[in-house]
Amino acid sequence: MHKPTISSVIALALLGCGGGESGGGSQPVPVKYFTVDFLGTGTIQASDKNCQVFGYSPESSLGIKDTVVAYVTQPINTTSVQYEVFIHNANGGIVKHFTSIDLKVNRLRFTQSTIPEGGYLSFAYFQSSNRITDVTTFAKSVLPDSFAIHAEGNRNSCLTPSGANPQIKTVSGYIQRMSGTDLLSGFNTSHQNLDEITKNYAKDNPDNKAINFPSQQHPLLALNYETDKSRITSLKGFKFTPYSQRGVQGSPIVLDPVDWTDGTWIAPAPENFTIQNALLFVNGKKLLSNANYAYLWQPLSLDNGSFSYAASIGDENYYLYLKGRQVANSQPRYWGVQHVAQGTNNGVLNADNILDKFPEQPEITIETCSHSENGQCITIDTGDLNAQQGIQRVLVSTKRQSNNDQSIRHVFYTPIKNSIPTLKFNRTNIDDKLNTNATTFVSLLSTNVKAVQEAFLYQHQTLYSADAADLSVDTIPLLKNVAAQQDQQDLLKRQPYTWVWLEQGAE
Repeated sequence: MHKPTISSVIALALLGCGGGESGGGSQPVPVKYFTVDFLGTGTIQASDKNCQVFGYSPESSLGIKDTVVAYVTQPINTTSVQYEVFIHNANGGIVKHFTSIDLKVNRLRFTQSTIPEGGYLSFAYFQSSNRITDVTTFAKSVLPDSFAIHAEGNRNSCLTPSGANPQIKTVSGYIQRMSGTDLLSGFNTSHQNLDEITKNYAKDNPDNKAINFPSQQHPLLALNYETDKSRITSLKGFKFTPYSQRGVQGSPIVLDPVDWTDGTWIAPAPENFTIQNALLFVNGKKLLSNANYAYLWQPLSLDNGSFSYAASIGDENYYLYLKGRQVANSQPRYWGVQHVAQGTNNGVLNADNILDKFPEQPEITIETCSHSENGQCITIDTGDLNAQQGIQRVLVSTKRQSNNDQSIRHVFYTPIKNSIPTLKFNRTNIDDKLNTNATTFVSLLSTNVKAVQEAFLYQHQTLYSADAADLSVDTIPLLKNVAAQQDQQDLLKRQPYTWVWLEQGAE
């Protein structure tokens, strides 16, 4: 569903406000702006072009992946498709409307005060050919100061340079193996591909034999794992080391032993939660200042078990990562879950009761309300969560009551709240009440870490052949290149949060 999945995308710097010191009196408050860059996307097959990479297509039967790149563009304006931008107030009324005529630009910049407090910024495709309107709306309070968003339009040269892409190459290192048998030796890296964790480890590797592995030029975590021949059972020794100091033949890296291998790992109660993946990450910054990334420490069992512990890491630098789903108990919809818990407590990792704050059976409805200019609101069961505790993505796909041929697919990003007004768009054919028989989807992210909330805005982009039926994908997504996506995925392994989304089907 997600890219659990996802450097800088482009130069999107907010123009600063500067000035010299005055002789007295208070300094004026700097005017803050929102800056929006419009980007189109396309695929190329040549990998040697000087383009920033934004994604990859699925692998073809020949093992080939097309590369997704981005272009600075002016939003489309044809007789059949128009791209427009709206500023709404807290009740869904229009404050400002940027038509296709206004958007003959590749960058939109306006003062943040233009959006009223509690208001919204919307990006819309109006398609007369198939009578479908696609909208992505952001509450003012969740918007970054500057960002890039998808907009079909004219294509120019792709964004450069390719040097902004992750620079990965295969290198070698040497590790002095600790005593024991069935030991795996290897190097864990930042932004590591976790699909095949053991692919680049060496079993019972001699000290004078090189271990080859792919890496960017970031610090490394050298390690020895104990195994039972079929799986990793514990971490035995480790060492954070600079990228340039990977050991050499005759002088391998000497590992530090962990303090113990029998720390207690308490999994969620199986009658409430099914674990699909359980991993323990560490941030290496306490031992090596520039190792400020999430490094895989060890995979964990999918039920109660144990983990390896080293006090030198710092209790606050352990991060328990879980992915799984709520047990459906014969209900048609249930939560998919991604959860990260920070820290250990007296040698214990505990992930019980992680869904306590969330509604057990999530529901979204369209109802009559008084605080919407359209007279309708989208209501969401948010359990015990509120706006101070996180961010949500809500999707409603439905038709209009008086015009059953006109449909709208509307995505909202807002602080967690249980009511969102429907919005107006200055178009008589869609400024009508929604049919309450709607397809709906909700995703809730519970965290007070602002950087994680911002990363959440970017976790719903698919830039190649997006399936319109996939409710987890935005038709008009925010965009970052793959290097920035990697940085966000790293952040989502070393900050605390609980992220849930609706899933449907038989257990």
